[in-house]
Amino acid sequence: MSLFFYLSVFLTFTHFKYLLTGHLKMNLAQNDTSSCIFYIFVLITIYRIMEQFRKHLTAHDIKPSLQRMMIYEYLYKNHNHPTADDIYSALAPSIPTLSKTTVYNTLKLFVTNGVAIVLNIEGNELRYDADTSVHGHFKCKGCGNLFDIKITTPPDIEGIEGFQVDEYQINLKGYCKICKKTEK
Repeated sequence: MSLFFYLSVFLTFTHFKYLLTGHLKMNLAQNDTSSCIFYIFVLITIYRIMEQFRKHLTAHDIKPSLQRMMIYEYLYKNHNHPTADDIYSALAPSIPTLSKTTVYNTLKLFVTNGVAIVLNIEGNELRYDADTSVHGHFKCKGCGNLFDIKITTPPDIEGIEGFQVDEYQINLKGYCKICKKTEK
């Protein structure tokens, strides 16, 4: 993958394509080297981030297409545990060829290959998390937000002696600090 590919992916996603190239051209025309250096630094930083995403996906046997990288970037940057519809709604304006089917299939691929985890906190609502480390979740009944919580050790559960536990989720529900104050 070329530097241009990664830059266009990021710039398309954040809508800075015209802003950055316009400023870079203007500063080059005005011989404003300090601003040009700043914009070049931004572009190099973007390239490094996208290269890390590409390597991460490739390490999990996932071909890093534009759409997959954009979906992974969204999951990585948004810690609100989005649904597939949330991801589609956020990315569709930037990627006109994106379909809901592509989002669902990509998320399924991410989960199967260990790049993301799927959360079933309530009913039919599936949420996704790029943080695959052992942690739990807290869902606020007031505002509906989902928070990560630190889990230090697996819980001590009786009745599963001799079983092999490959995966577990700890999901708590209640009221967050803010909603607890407003409930009083």
